[in-house]
Amino acid sequence: PGFAPPYLVPDARGAVWRAAAAAAAQHHTGDAHCTTKKSPLDHNDTSAGSFDQHYCVDASLVDGGDAVQAVIVSISGEGPMGDNVAAGFIGQLARRHRAVVVGLEHRFYGHSVPQPADHALADQLKYLSVEQALADVNDLIQTVVASRWPGVPVLVV
Repeated sequence: PGFAPPYLVPDARGAVWRAAAAAAAQHHTGDAHCTTKKSPLDHNDTSAGSFDQHYCVDASLVDGGDAVQAVIVSISGEGPMGDNVAAGFIGQLARRHRAVVVGLEHRFYGHSVPQPADHALADQLKYLSVEQALADVNDLIQTVVASRWPGVPVLVV
């Protein structure tokens, strides 16, 4: 019933998904280069200030002679982001599609916590929202990704 990519089709016994088995069998050790970019606290009012937002780039799954065919932007969950941004299923996708993986740490977590300057941190929590987090992703794509890999398709996961 319906289309399922071959790597998501149940095995002959119907109990184990190939993607889960492959993720468990392959462990990527993390070859990411991590740095920060300035992100506005409020994408609708840049006068509210900015903070350093942590992101990592892992191009190790693209073979040396191959051109990058895609960029996978991975949004870390609500917690600190490790440097192994191409682990598990994301690594499988990157290998299959010759993609660079760019992991973006969620605002107010890990290394991406705004430092209170003119405002107390409690006052800044109003900027911890889904809308601001999605604007961070858009900003990363427009600045970092578009400048390094212009014209390359971007998949956000």
